[in-house]
Amino acid sequence: MKKIIGIIVFVVLIASSGAFFFLDKIETSFRDFFSEIKELKSVEIREIVESLARDVFAPPPIRKTGGSTAATLAAEKILEATNRERVSTGIKPIIAEKRLNDAASKKISDMIAKNYFAHVSPDGKGAGEWVGVAGYRYILIGENLAMGNFKDEEDLVTAWMASPGHRANILNPKFKEIGIAVKKGIIEGTSALIAVQIFGLSVSSCPEPDETIKMTIEALDRELKSQKIHIDGLREKMENAKKENDREAYSSLVGEYNIAVERYNKAVESAKSLVEFYNTGVRAFNACALKQ
Repeated sequence: MKKIIGIIVFVVLIASSGAFFFLDKIETSFRDFFSEIKELKSVEIREIVESLARDVFAPPPIRKTGGSTAATLAAEKILEATNRERVSTGIKPIIAEKRLNDAASKKISDMIAKNYFAHVSPDGKGAGEWVGVAGYRYILIGENLAMGNFKDEEDLVTAWMASPGHRANILNPKFKEIGIAVKKGIIEGTSALIAVQIFGLSVSSCPEPDETIKMTIEALDRELKSQKIHIDGLREKMENAKKENDREAYSSLVGEYNIAVERYNKAVESAKSLVEFYNTGVRAFNACALKQ
């Protein structure tokens, strides 16, 4: 009887040792597989894309109350008065630009329709958006707003010249083109003349980078995010297989994971190369813009 018990104990010990040995081999195997997992080169592509230098100068609008007022003002005469101020200080005259005229006109109509007098509309649209809608691509723009009683065009420009911010726009030698609009309307319960000047320096003054490249980068960014979600899902499945000691499933998932990571990493490198090419164009554009 004692011999039988001894044999049973011996068998149990051997079996237990074998089980521990087998589990240890599994753990070692998992560690080996884990060490072979390829490194993911994660990067936020959008964060490394540089921006074009575009500036908007918009001093606080001016209001003029009291005094007599004209029934209307002519944009051509406002331009003449503006250029007299520029020429008197040695700055070249500015020229009228149709798209900027359209933007200025739409700005006035929007202020009257939505009952506000400000550079930014209640729905967040500013000078940059108005000129964009008009099809004017810019490096630099400025906007002057005025509302009130003005006896003539000279009176309006004189009011702007008395304000440092508006004067700076009028006398800024970088501005080459201008849009002007004037309309009588009611804003905030007050009937008055409303005038808008939009100054511009067009992108035609500098070599603008190809926007189709930026669109391609954005498409690659979306594709990389989709691939990353797939890779994260595989990683989670690998962890579950490891917890369940499923060597076969784990081995298969590691192979699939590494292929996905390798494909992702190659796409990242391609995207980064494209971004650097685009950024080179952006830097050239921005350097040119600074010289204007």
